[in-house]
Amino acid sequence: MENKNIFIFFRRYYKCNLLTNTGQHMKGGIVNMSLDRIALILVIIGALNWLLVGVLGLDLVATIFGGQGAVISRIIYTLVGVAGIWAISLLVRPKAEVK
Repeated sequence: MENKNIFIFFRRYYKCNLLTNTGQHMKGGIVNMSLDRIALILVIIGALNWLLVGVLGLDLVATIFGGQGAVISRIIYTLVGVAGIWAISLLVRPKAEVK
């Protein structure tokens, strides 16, 4: 019963109904929504970086952080890649109803 009250609280403040198509509550609904947004932002950053590489021959991440071999650049590339893998789950995940 306590979990239902938490979902009602979040539904009021985030204007979403965290139910799957079968009518069951999603486990970690708010956490998954946050991870989805973070993953989407990182995928967009990666896509824009690839656009710059293709059009201008400029790797902006490497330029800002000291080359493709720099540790921070490799961390950013890794995060973007992991975000891309997470984004694959968006294609196969059941849709949540929003009211």
